[in-house]
Amino acid sequence: MTLNLFIRDFDRSRVRGEGVLALAVLEDGITCFMGRCNPTLERESEVWVKTDDFNWPFSFGKVCRTLGIDAAALRKTLLNWKTGRLAEREGVA
Repeated sequence: MTLNLFIRDFDRSRVRGEGVLALAVLEDGITCFMGRCNPTLERESEVWVKTDDFNWPFSFGKVCRTLGIDAAALRKTLLNWKTGRLAEREGVA
């Protein structure tokens, strides 16, 4: 469900086969990116989101491609969300 916070029109009912695993990886990564895991996993997930590497089978880009999601757009949305969250924590927003 975490993905729907960032992509409103994503239809998970259409996900089949390897897409089910890709969706689980993406949602887990986003959950950690949002700070809902331990700090080490949060940092690792941020690196994962920022890395534009398609060599690893579960890279952010490959997972998004498997699901038909624009990786660059989702990356931008996630990073903007994190910037806003950090600003709120610091009382800047």
